Amino acid sequence: MLVRHIKEYMDGELIREESIDIDWDTLRFSRNEYLAASDHHALQDREMSDEMRDYREFLRQLPQTFEDANSALDAWSEYDIPEE
Repeated sequence: MLVRHIKEYMDGELIREESIDIDWDTLRFSRNEYLAASDHHALQDREMSDEMRDYREFLRQLPQTFEDANSALDAWSEYDIPEE
């Protein structure tokens, strides 16, 4: 998954903090890679958990749900990703 907020520590002390702006193309690429890697959950001979189904739907709906890619990535980062 993409990382938007970077914190760098030295000897336990925060020495740098940065937020990176993400564009929709970058976010969609990462999201599409995750969806492709988790497609095996959607095969007919497997039963997908409700949590995984909801998570994959959340990912597919990112562009329609959020106004900008940064907000979408922040929400994705906070999502409780289901176990595979």
